Amino acid sequence: MLQPMRYALRQLRRTPVFTLTVLLTLALGIGVNAAIFSVVDTVLLRPLDYRNADRIVGIESRFVAENRSIPRIGGDDFKDLAAQSKLIEATAYYQSSQDGLQLNGHAVYTRMAYPSPLFGTVLGLTPVEGRLFSNSAEAKNEVLISAAFAEENFGSVHNALNKPVQYDGATRTIVGILPTAFTFPNRSSVWIGQDPNPEVPNRTAYNQRALARMKPGVTIEQVNAELATISAQLAAAYPEDKGKILTVVPLQEQIVGSVRPVFRAIMGAVLVILLIVCANIGHLQLVRATRRQQQVALCTALGARRGHLAMQALLQAVLLAMGGAALGLLLGIPLLRLILRFAPPGLPRLLEIRLNPDVFVVCFAVALLTMAITAILPVWRSWHVDPSTALKQDSSRGLTGESHTLRTALIVGEIALTFVLSVASILLVQQMIGFSHAAFGFDPDRLLLVDTHAPARSADERMTNSAAPVHRLDALLQRVGQVPGIDHIAAVGGAPMAQGTSSVGYAIHGRTSFTPGAKLANANIVPITPDYFTTMQIPLLSGRALASTDTFTNQTVVVISKSLAQQQFANDNPIGHEIMCGYDAPLRWYTIVGVVDDVLQDSPASKPAPTFYVPIAQHPARAADVAIVARTHGDPALMQQTIDKAIRDIDPSIATTASTMRQEMGASLRAQTFMTGLFASFALLSIVLAAVGMYGVTAYTVAQRKFEFALRFAFGADRRQVFTMVLSSSATMAVLGLAIGALLAVGITRLLGSILTDVKILNPATWLLASALIVLITLAATLIPARRAAATSPMEALRSE
Repeated sequence: MLQPMRYALRQLRRTPVFTLTVLLTLALGIGVNAAIFSVVDTVLLRPLDYRNADRIVGIESRFVAENRSIPRIGGDDFKDLAAQSKLIEATAYYQSSQDGLQLNGHAVYTRMAYPSPLFGTVLGLTPVEGRLFSNSAEAKNEVLISAAFAEENFGSVHNALNKPVQYDGATRTIVGILPTAFTFPNRSSVWIGQDPNPEVPNRTAYNQRALARMKPGVTIEQVNAELATISAQLAAAYPEDKGKILTVVPLQEQIVGSVRPVFRAIMGAVLVILLIVCANIGHLQLVRATRRQQQVALCTALGARRGHLAMQALLQAVLLAMGGAALGLLLGIPLLRLILRFAPPGLPRLLEIRLNPDVFVVCFAVALLTMAITAILPVWRSWHVDPSTALKQDSSRGLTGESHTLRTALIVGEIALTFVLSVASILLVQQMIGFSHAAFGFDPDRLLLVDTHAPARSADERMTNSAAPVHRLDALLQRVGQVPGIDHIAAVGGAPMAQGTSSVGYAIHGRTSFTPGAKLANANIVPITPDYFTTMQIPLLSGRALASTDTFTNQTVVVISKSLAQQQFANDNPIGHEIMCGYDAPLRWYTIVGVVDDVLQDSPASKPAPTFYVPIAQHPARAADVAIVARTHGDPALMQQTIDKAIRDIDPSIATTASTMRQEMGASLRAQTFMTGLFASFALLSIVLAAVGMYGVTAYTVAQRKFEFALRFAFGADRRQVFTMVLSSSATMAVLGLAIGALLAVGITRLLGSILTDVKILNPATWLLASALIVLITLAATLIPARRAAATSPMEALRSE
């Protein structure tokens, strides 16, 4: 075996240009595939890293008439499910957000979760230190933190255990430290224990997500059958549960289901790159095989067996595959780091992504399969060539018929696949451009956001009607507003492009009733201070804005958005109408006093949602957890530290985190930006590979046709005609490739419909731009070979014959 191996290595060393080109081309394809497959493998394929993860399910509420499900559950629905199910071992509910925590006289703003006592039991967690929550109401006084949070804020895991922390005006104790790798849900680092039953019992207030651990041997189908029976009983007993069924899905599907279409599209693009790499390597193998046909024919004439020749070719392919896979994996490491650096923070299981042994095995298999296919085809073709014909053939020109046709077909295929990727990337770029020119409903420039969380000073302040938090917020705004460089300042509970916006069902007085079981419309509800519309520059369309006189003891008022006014009061003036929602207790009627323009609340990719704006002063419990919005003279980024320090100087117990509105908008589009960047990179790489392939085919064809060009010159052809002839041949391949690519693109781009928003898939301008780009690149790649053909010396070419 060693002798054939040494012979194969000698053969590869004799063709250094071929060997190096194949290794680099293969390394590019394998490197990109290794990086992307590492992400896909961890996010979509690898089981969750929890004990008996296949038994953990997420609970959802399914609305039969609307044929839709939401991953949330009503308070009493959760309580009844936990009590009545015989197939579920344990249940837990949870919420998550960014919030403030007070530690030893200073405050931190971090991602938190608020789970019920059995949360750790359902997920099968094992603390690094300490224990999980108590299985009782005592859990409300307990906190779990991550090991990383403990080391950052307490110096070590051991030091953090049993330490007191303050949250929401109450002192709680750290009872357990969880592994740093555990960040569920939503990259949390602190878990605040809750009561075993949800605080809001309302069956239509879907305030929490829920988990369950099935008993051993139980299937999801069995649990869903049981929940269907329980749901029917609840619907018969409670009108608000009619038309609703509780169901379970695997927790992994609930976590990654939303990103599955995106990663399927990305994986498809990577496979297209691999096909282009295969086409390029196939072309190189064909050129090499054509040049070696006399050698193969001579070996055959001397009695060499076909199997032996095929084994030599396959052995060289194995060596190239091993080298290409090794280089590809080395390239995949920095590529993966680059991908993770620009990946959206909300990507599920982001911290778990790394190159693993499965990736190594898959990449080597892909490299070996690629090289085997591209190596065996030329050998198989050589078996069908008559040795005497091959020996008489000029080796400089080779047997050009079938070989030339096959190489042309490979290039046409490359162009077709490149066109598909180019169309997809241009569509994504168009989407991002559309987002940047969207009508936000406010002026995002010179806006600074400071998320704050102020702890309650006493139990009384946590009451709905306590005015103390509002007075402190007013004093804070007044003092921060005096910082030089601030034009306007306000506070909001749920700023645009940031987290924290609540949604409520509402009834209109005289039209609908706010009663259990009633089908209510939904809208966002945003508590604000009076200067919010001025600070954000949101136009007032009719009526009045909120005022400082809209306090808790006065008439409860609300300002609505234009879309809500059009939706509910298309033929009526909304001013003076009353609405009721479950935003706080006791229930009250809110009088509509004004209408403002629509705002893109979630991200530039979102649609304007119907929205209520209510005064914080009339909902004082919301005053402790708000974002301060400041419009500055100049660059708001330069004022982040100044305002953050001013707030800490005023009250060090207030937890803060600051960013500009433009930064928040960019963060809200990280997923779209990430995908656009990947597809644009793949398209660029495919164009480069296609250009290299086109150059190689044209250059080799020109070298083969040198004698033909000499004859043409001898019979009177001029150099321009030969130059044009070579270019037209390349243009023909490009047009044929574009035609095939257009057929492929019609089907593939339809798959992007679930990812793209407000972009016309079959956009003629997009297709023309992609076509023009590929034709230009193709012609540019053939310029040098075409000029070489036009510069052929007739005498030298004829003399060589």
